[in-house]
Amino acid sequence: MELNQARMCSVGSLQDSVTGDWQKAFAVLREMQASGVRPDRHFYNVMIDTFGKYNCLGHAMDAFDRMREEGIEPDAVTWNTLIDAHCKGGRHDRAMELFEEVRESNCQMLCKFRTYLCKFRTF
Repeated sequence: MELNQARMCSVGSLQDSVTGDWQKAFAVLREMQASGVRPDRHFYNVMIDTFGKYNCLGHAMDAFDRMREEGIEPDAVTWNTLIDAHCKGGRHDRAMELFEEVRESNCQMLCKFRTYLCKFRTF
């Protein structure tokens, strides 16, 4: 199987596992690594987004941390996804901390304006 096919199968497996049982997501990551497929930014963004949708913010942050440990720099999608997930989960304090982290980093990105207004939302 070509690398791109393996990556797409793995991302598909992640989405399937999360819709059925989100707790299997890290198993998909281990399976990819055991198969010699190195997860990329897109994979981690999907993983973070999926955890965020299920309000599994700790797992989303674990995936984010692992991504960075592997030398993969977050992009605008990564940051927006994390900030938005924390806002939707009612963790406005953490969302603001992440926003500050983006501002302090060298990340040249354009985040969605609505992402930063999340602290003013009423849930």
